[in-house]
Amino acid sequence: MKLRRSSLSVPGNSVKMLTKSAESQADCIVIDLEDSVPVSVKEKTRNELPDILRQLNFGQKELAIRINSLTTGFAHMDLVQVIKADPDAIVIPKAESPEDVIYVDRLLTSLENNGAGTKMVTIQAIIETARGVQSVDEIAGSSRRLTALIFGIGDYLADTGARITAWTDEIAAMCIYARSRMLLAAAAAGIDAIDSVYPDFKDADGLRAESQKGAMMGFKGKWAIHPAQIEVINESFTPTMDEFRRAKRMVQAYEKAMEQGKGSIAIDDKMIDEAAIKIAQKQCAMAKHLGLWDQI
Repeated sequence: MKLRRSSLSVPGNSVKMLTKSAESQADCIVIDLEDSVPVSVKEKTRNELPDILRQLNFGQKELAIRINSLTTGFAHMDLVQVIKADPDAIVIPKAESPEDVIYVDRLLTSLENNGAGTKMVTIQAIIETARGVQSVDEIAGSSRRLTALIFGIGDYLADTGARITAWTDEIAAMCIYARSRMLLAAAAAGIDAIDSVYPDFKDADGLRAESQKGAMMGFKGKWAIHPAQIEVINESFTPTMDEFRRAKRMVQAYEKAMEQGKGSIAIDDKMIDEAAIKIAQKQCAMAKHLGLWDQI
């Protein structure tokens, strides 16, 4: 099981921030070569990154690298160079068609077949344009490497011409169609849907409220732009101990009922349907992954 409750975006040209990210509690570290790296140092950053990362210990965190957009002159060499850092995943910004994912997939296959890296690198795609939303169903099913779709709210708002002068709590709600459509596409493809960043990293209450709403919708996690956001995000996308305990009771009761040939079960005088069991099974899998099974 791969948890992606929190994905911390870190500028690839900041050794200080990269070092701090390795010590953080984020589930996934996304090293950025795109927006946060000036054009003047993009080539230098990608060339130096493999040596820098070899000196850091990211533990069990998923290590992903966001390359530059495929429409720029940087993306191809980004892939050729950063695969030497042995990342777990490549993040494609502004994915607008299945061909975008297929292109990266084929280049990764070529590089791996020629001895680059030590594992099959997975792909995550950011949906952040109108074309990306319109093509999201095809994008979600375009590659066996694809493990997650991420909603990029900033570029989406810019691409659709939204008149936004300041961040408000209503902005995420304004994007409900795009977020929901991406969420459904990810669910249908059996991959993770990751919600967008919350720009005001000093507003813990606002972040918590938005994260909890995202978790209720079905998102598996959220991007973070500052280490201070990680604790709130992880907490929001993790069931409470009481929820874990109820899930364990449900699964154990269900398994017992199946052994006895019963077609339905009741807990606390309420009938439990198959959909509820599926949710409980996923929560139990998370509890085991987090080492909490014996505590519930």
